[in-house]
Formats: sequence, structure tokens, C-alpha cells
Amino acid sequence: MPSQVYEEALELEIGLLEALEPTPGSYPYPALQVTGRAESRVFQSIVLENAYLRATFIPALGGRLLSLFDKRSAAEKLHTGPLISASGGRRGAYVEAGTEVQISGERRVTSLGAVLAAAIEPEDDEAPAALWLSEASCGGGLSWHLRIELPANAAQLRLQGRVFNRTFSSVPYNGGLIAPGFSPIGAAAVKGGLVIESKLSAVGGALCRFPSAVSLAPRQTDAWEAAIGVFGLDAPDGASAEVALAVGASTLALHSSRARPRHKLFLLTGGGQTVETTVDLVPEQVLEVPLGELRPEAIVLRDADGVDVLRWPVEVPAIEPAPSSREVQAADSDYGAFDPSTRHGALVLRAMNDHGAAESHLEQALMYDAEDHLAWWLKAALSRGEEDSPELLNAHFLAPLEPALRAESFLRQPREQGREPNPLLKPLAQTPDAFIEVAALLIEANLVEDAARWIDEALRHEDMAMLRYLLASAYLMASRMEVDAAQQVAAAAKLGVRPPYPYRDVEWTALRSLHERFPADATLTGYLDLATKFDAQ
Repeated sequence: MPSQVYEEALELEIGLLEALEPTPGSYPYPALQVTGRAESRVFQSIVLENAYLRATFIPALGGRLLSLFDKRSAAEKLHTGPLISASGGRRGAYVEAGTEVQISGERRVTSLGAVLAAAIEPEDDEAPAALWLSEASCGGGLSWHLRIELPANAAQLRLQGRVFNRTFSSVPYNGGLIAPGFSPIGAAAVKGGLVIESKLSAVGGALCRFPSAVSLAPRQTDAWEAAIGVFGLDAPDGASAEVALAVGASTLALHSSRARPRHKLFLLTGGGQTVETTVDLVPEQVLEVPLGELRPEAIVLRDADGVDVLRWPVEVPAIEPAPSSREVQAADSDYGAFDPSTRHGALVLRAMNDHGAAESHLEQALMYDAEDHLAWWLKAALSRGEEDSPELLNAHFLAPLEPALRAESFLRQPREQGREPNPLLKPLAQTPDAFIEVAALLIEANLVEDAARWIDEALRHEDMAMLRYLLASAYLMASRMEVDAAQQVAAAAKLGVRPPYPYRDVEWTALRSLHERFPADATLTGYLDLATKFDAQ
């Protein structure tokens, strides 16, 4: 069967958690506490399926790969049973089930929150089905995209991750995957019949880009790749995402995640003897090669082109060293323009602050770093033209689920007089903080009128105090609309201090300026108290 992708309702028993006041570890999100109770809930899953595998992702639970079902053996390879809540972690509670993206060497504080998702249908019967997962707001300035592909003819998932520093300051980073229970074998991590092959380093229960955390520079992108192979060997001695082998007393077991005809198998003994044979590997079954009296000390599997597919014993590759930590000063654009490590971010800042010369600044910035999708977005927003402008196409290619791109599509539409929520923005309602993220980007870029229009629309989808504060600030910045600003502050006061809590510089700036004008407003004071309590500024 060809590879396919589809949505499916899935009933899961999950441990219930209680939301508490934020702590220094959880901020800007509420802390969580295990209640000891559980209940069944229905989640919308996205499934990638071919003739060999069925992979189930849950966007509402951090985008985790919860289930990886091997159709050949009718066995679940990843998770079974209820989703048990455990105490610990930065937020005080977590669910250890499946595999998920991490960006700091540990579970994201948004590990149990919703992420954006988009299914990609295969172009033909031979093409892979794919899924994009993304999160634009993780509470620390980083956003990420993960593309997962399931080939039509392989028991294997391919992953491509991209992490982007949205800020103009260095941010601690060590992205990769959460993979509890996996053991390293060379460049692979193994758990039962699952093999994750990557250049990621095993650090505790995570697979990380580096042995220790580094600083991701302002507006810098990091990318990594991995592949997950599924095999019928529960305890392989050597493995990649392509092939796994297990050396027994009398047989050698080989299993491939895809068809591999006419491969050469070399068995090397300690006495210098080499036995060569030709094998045909298929994903449908494990191949057993009798060893007789032969006791190989090394094994090489080579394809028809003479390329080594697998070697055993596995030589452990050198771990990629962590790049030196760089403390950058991109916020000072005059300084940053002369520092190669911050030049790109400094030029983007200049474009934000000087729209007249923005095109020139952004052209230079993109010469230094063409992977900054927000720079491409800003270039398109400042010279708003055709919907399929090359700048927007570039941004969509780099980060297809970036909420600022959906906002740009909305802002290019003619203004409507109706009060019904625009359906174009409905997907963002699954991750409401994305509305605030876009509003902050627009204000930061000095696109204040666009920000006001965006927030007005966003409030039709989700009423949040920070949206109203940013709108009040935009009113005062654009036209001194004191009455309208006061109305927004009063409406926010009725909502009280509740998540999503502020953490962006734009949010703190708006709160301070509004507090100067409305010093008696208790809700404004309550939000600003968070900055002192958690040293969040």
C-alpha cells in the first residue's frame, strides 16, 4: 500500500493534573501537580501509515509520537497502557510516554500543550506521506519545526528538525528528542526493536545536539536529522535506521527496514579468514544466516555499489563538540553590525527601526543568513504586494507553520465589516499564545497599525488580557487614543491575572507604559509583580 496520512479520534486514559501558580522553573506557564486521578479523554491524532507501520502523533500533547505499531508482527513498539502522570521536571509534573521534541536537553515546559500540525499528502504512490509539527512560543524565545516522513516502501520514519532563536539575545539550547529507555550503539539509540539513528548525543533520557548546552545566537537557526527504523530484533548487536543485526551462537539474524537485494555479507574471523555470501533483505521478515562453527569477530554488509551499509562491531563516532558559548549584543545594532556573530540580527533590527532603509538592511541580513524565515516575512510585510511574493515563498519553505505567515495572509485580505472570526485563523486557536506572539512581532517591527488590526481579529478567537494590553499600547503609540486604550485596560482587568503570562520584552514594555497611565489598575500591577517575583525581565 502507498504511504498515507490521516486524522483519527483516539480515546486515551490520561492522568489528571492540577494547574498551580507558576514557579521559577515553570514560568511563564503554570506549575503542574499530579492529582492521582485519571480519566478517559478523546484526542485528535494524526497517523502516518504504510504497509509496515502505523505511527500516531498527538498534537494536543506536545506533538509526541505516542504509538509506533509494527503491522508485520502486530506489536506496539513504543507505548501501551494509560498515560501515567509523574511528579518532577520544570513544571512539577510530566507524562513519560512516546518520543517528543526537546530544545534544551530536557522536556519542554510546553510538553503537554498543543502544537500546530499540518498533514502533507503524498504526491504519488511512491512518494512519502509527511507531517509538520511546530511551536512558535515555548516560553524562552525559541521556536521549532519538525517534518516527519514515512516512505511508501520502508519500515522507517525520517525526521528533520529546525530550531530558531526568534530573539536578539543568546538563548540556551541543546535540541533533539526525548527518548527514555534507549541505549546507545554507535551512532544509534536502541530500545527493543526501535532504532533511532542520528548524530545526536545521548544525554540522560534525551538525544541532544551537543554533549552540553550551548548558546543559540540571535536569529540563528540550528538543524538536525534523525531516522527511526523498526525491526524484528529486540536486542540487536549492531543497528542503523536501515539494518539491524544480532549475532547468536549458531545464527546471524539480519533485518532491513527496506528491500535490499543482492547485498554482500562479509564475516571476518580472528584468524584472518573472510567468508563472503550474497543476501537478499526484505522488511517483511528477519533473515537468519547459519554460522555453523564460524565465530565472526567482525561483520560488514555492503550494497551492490560497494557502499558499506552496516559494520559490526560498531565504531563509536566522535561526538560533535559543542560550539563555544557566545555572549552577543545584537540589541546594540551599531555594535552588532561590526561583529560577524551578530551582524545578521543587527541588520534585521535596523530594518525594524528604519522602514525607509529596511529593504537594503534586509537584503544584507539575508546575505549573511538566508535561513531566517522571519527576515523573509518582514521583507514581505514591509513591501506588501502579491500573495505569492518570493519572500513569502521562501519563508513558507523554511517554516510552513509560522503563525506570522498566516497573519500576513490575513493582513493582505480586504477589511471586513462583520464580527465573525475569520476562518483563516482558526488553526491558531489550538495554540492561543500564537496570537500574542504575532502581535509582539508586529509591534517589535513597528508595524503598529497592522498589530492593532491583528489583535482586533485575534480577540474574536480568544480573549486574553495580554492581547488587550498590547492593543491598548498600540492605540497609544499610533494615535494617542486614550479612551480606546482605557477601554482595553478595563476589559483586561475583568479577566484578572491568569495565563498566558508575559515574558517577551514587548509585553513588559507595554505593561510598564500602561501602568504609568493607569497606576491604580490592580491587574496591571499583578502582571508586573510577576516580573519581580520570577526575575522574568
